[in-house]
Amino acid sequence: MNRGNKGAVFVALTLTGLLAACSSSGTAGGASDAPASAAASAAASADASADPNTEASGLEQAKTEAARYQDTAGLVYPEPPGANDPGVGKVAIISCGQTGIGCQQMSAFAVDAAKAAGWEPSEVLDGLFDPSVQAKYVQQAVNEGYDAIILASIDAASISAAIDAANQAGIPVACITCYNPGFEGKVIDAAPNGEEGGVALATWITSNFEGKATVVGVDDKSFPIVGARMKGVQAGLAQYCPECTYSQIDFPTSELSQAGPPTWTGFLSANPEGTVDFVAGPYDFMSLPAAKTSAQAGRVTPLIGGFDAYTEFVTAIEKGDPATAAVTVAAPFEYSAWSAMDLVARAKAGADLWTANTMPSALVTKANASEFSKGYLSPPFDTATFFKTNWGK
Repeated sequence: MNRGNKGAVFVALTLTGLLAACSSSGTAGGASDAPASAAASAAASADASADPNTEASGLEQAKTEAARYQDTAGLVYPEPPGANDPGVGKVAIISCGQTGIGCQQMSAFAVDAAKAAGWEPSEVLDGLFDPSVQAKYVQQAVNEGYDAIILASIDAASISAAIDAANQAGIPVACITCYNPGFEGKVIDAAPNGEEGGVALATWITSNFEGKATVVGVDDKSFPIVGARMKGVQAGLAQYCPECTYSQIDFPTSELSQAGPPTWTGFLSANPEGTVDFVAGPYDFMSLPAAKTSAQAGRVTPLIGGFDAYTEFVTAIEKGDPATAAVTVAAPFEYSAWSAMDLVARAKAGADLWTANTMPSALVTKANASEFSKGYLSPPFDTATFFKTNWGK
């Protein structure tokens, strides 16, 4: 890495916007303080990790933690407190945007879960990555007398009036892979801890670059969980990699359907080969086209990571093609969707809820990519069988 370009890199980054994607993660009653504790834990250890006299250096700790995050057998999944008859009802399934494969997957899993529970799901309602459209569908569900609403990666704050209408009508709302702080008791998030996923990525960055790298995080303001992920990356680097530098840029969701995307091509032009070591994309649906554009430009830096373990990006990591596709953080889309269905059914019946915003995350690297043939993270048991048994189906 040419450290002499650091000032130019900073100026270029501050002039360049970047990427975009997913959504959220809260408690059984809404948003949770769990993500904040992940960053706080990382930050609390930063000084000790920077001290060369500590028992284990930040680099050594990072390598240990990166190995742990790649060992899916040791992951712990939150579970419902016991059996529950889900009853019957109608549930509206609202996708963040069906052009995004992650939104498609989560919505499809929610439909499967609803049918298995004995509920009638709506057709998947395409939110088009537009809060006004998403809010319209929530209000439509209220007007049509639905018994529950499941959102797939939608920012509750951007549709708060519609959420209030559902709450006032007594309609429980759950959100898959969401982080909705401030919506405790209003939206039930079923999701991984976004900040923990960011910390996991930071352990890989530290390990791969041997404790010294220039890192750029990419935020998408449309999805609060992306901000939590970037907060985790920054906190993890502070803990494990004191010689790493971190800057952050923004990426507009609207560019997902555009070639490049334009922000990424601008980023490459502003930051020549070798000036940035690693870019933490907001999610794989941006990271994959970015890696392809880099390859077309003949670039071998920066390496690119992401989140959500999109199947095509996992394949790219495994094959090393494009060469800059390096790592992603997998999330349990299927298990989160079925958890959301369980939670809205419990809420409708007045049964005890459970905390589902502590889903695990796992690192997907070239070494273990073959284990993620489905892309998303799966528990060591069959999700459908597990919930059907709990539901007495």
